[in-house]
Amino acid sequence: MLRTGYLDSPAGGLHLTLHLPEGQRSACWVVHVPAFGEEMNKSRHMVARQARRLAAAGATVIIPDLTGTGDSSGTLDQADWATWQDDLERVVEWARAQGGASALVLWGLRLGCLLAADTVGRLALPVAALWFWQPVHSGKQHINQFLRLRAMAGLTGGASESVAQLRSALLLEEPLEVAGYPLRGALAAGIDARELSSLELPANLPVRVAEVVSDVSRSLTPVTSRQLEDWKAVGIDAQGAVVKGDPFWTTQELGFAPELLEHTVGWWRELQPVGGEVCKAGSSLLALAGLSSQAASGWRTTVFECSESSLAGILHGGDVLSALGVIIVVGGPQYRVGSHRQFVSLAEAFAGAGFPTLRFDYRGMGDSAGELAGFTGIDDDIRCAIDALQAQCTDVERVVLWGLCDAASAAVFYAPRDPRVAGLVLANPWVYSPQGQAKAYLRRYYLQRLLSREFWGKVFSGKFAPGASLASLRRMLRTALGARESADTRPVSPAAGAPASPAPATDLAQRFAGSLARFRGRRLLLISGKDLTAAEFLAAGRENGLLGKQLGAAETILSTLPVADHTFSTAAATREMEGVCVEFVKSVS
Repeated sequence: MLRTGYLDSPAGGLHLTLHLPEGQRSACWVVHVPAFGEEMNKSRHMVARQARRLAAAGATVIIPDLTGTGDSSGTLDQADWATWQDDLERVVEWARAQGGASALVLWGLRLGCLLAADTVGRLALPVAALWFWQPVHSGKQHINQFLRLRAMAGLTGGASESVAQLRSALLLEEPLEVAGYPLRGALAAGIDARELSSLELPANLPVRVAEVVSDVSRSLTPVTSRQLEDWKAVGIDAQGAVVKGDPFWTTQELGFAPELLEHTVGWWRELQPVGGEVCKAGSSLLALAGLSSQAASGWRTTVFECSESSLAGILHGGDVLSALGVIIVVGGPQYRVGSHRQFVSLAEAFAGAGFPTLRFDYRGMGDSAGELAGFTGIDDDIRCAIDALQAQCTDVERVVLWGLCDAASAAVFYAPRDPRVAGLVLANPWVYSPQGQAKAYLRRYYLQRLLSREFWGKVFSGKFAPGASLASLRRMLRTALGARESADTRPVSPAAGAPASPAPATDLAQRFAGSLARFRGRRLLLISGKDLTAAEFLAAGRENGLLGKQLGAAETILSTLPVADHTFSTAAATREMEGVCVEFVKSVS
């Protein structure tokens, strides 16, 4: 059973997602401690899958969003390490007040492992075990890796920033924008100061660690092996294991690790020996007192049904009276919050302009249950989301669908079938084909490289190694000219692990064009100047006559944001994108 809601907090509300078992509940609850930044966004589908598996085994599972993250109030630059520790204490105190929990498990992912270990001694309930997925051992190293995202992005844009320079900037106590996330020195310093090896854990506490590998013949990482031995030396029941799977917290596409889910259920079962007292059966009654459907910010949680599956969403501007609403369709390896919380900000922009807005997870994504069908199979999900918006905002008669990447394509495929859809906002639409991608890459990367001063500097200095570059260029040329490569078998959706669509990848542009031609409403196409997906879409428009005709149609507005990347990850690109979108929705109304 899926429930969501808000707890009061200084920032305005902590968002909780609960997965509840049917019938009798264990008196030992599981509290997830999430990863940081994009790792949290990309991991949500795996965390939710695990929570459902644990609930089926009898556990009550709480997934909190810490202040400034996920669906909770506040922004990341308002948070620090102590704030997040207070958040965990608030969640555990609430669990204790429900009367059904006498102990808990802290289940951490990545940086959440460090936070769990650092907070375990401050909690209102005894901790029965610590479960760690792919733990971060060094906070300083983790911040360095995070800052490298900005350093690498700067290199592609012609800038040059070292991690040391970025750390110096953090000391000035101004937010530093990293991959769209505003990072302050206070939070970075708090993370920097934490090392798993230096944190004291209660004696005899069971600690279970799992690391995900592509090859199970590999061992635990040396740092994890040493840490387990150190814990054992002081009487801690520490065990570790490797399980086969994808590194789902970091992959560009959806990653999965089914063996990790089963392994973790095994950890739960070992806490419940016959006659054991730690996690004995508790009351089947749970009122969830103190959990509100609405935060102080006005954000409202909603859970609605689609084909017997519960879908999770957040409604912004639910009290606004408007005949036009907005549905944000989410795709790719993310959930309803989006990369750098872009969909939170976007929904607030629409609601602030007077348009109730619902962002949601379709089946198998984020917190929503059900089988993952891929972006070509979510018509029912979009229809149910529109129904849910109209049920809560009864003045809404028509909607605008907003989608990024494969979600833009999903919105186009759905729109002609529903007269309630009055407009489409399509950001960097996904119309992948091997030839199209190769042509876009040749145009965007190789041509730009030939025109760059850096490239010719390497050539004249003798630092350019032509062998690998020429081999790569030959492969790209063969694919662009239509030679069949193994890449032709790439799945239609950018979401790996989703069932393949019946439509071959090379038909995507034609299907997109045909659906857009049948749609009678207005359309806004957002094109990022620094995005390969957008470049491929424009190339398809030049080669596909029907698509090209639709891009030039009177009903279509084509808006190019020259300095934006795929997710509009800079503050400037976000503001520009949101402004264009709000003005378009106003024109539809």
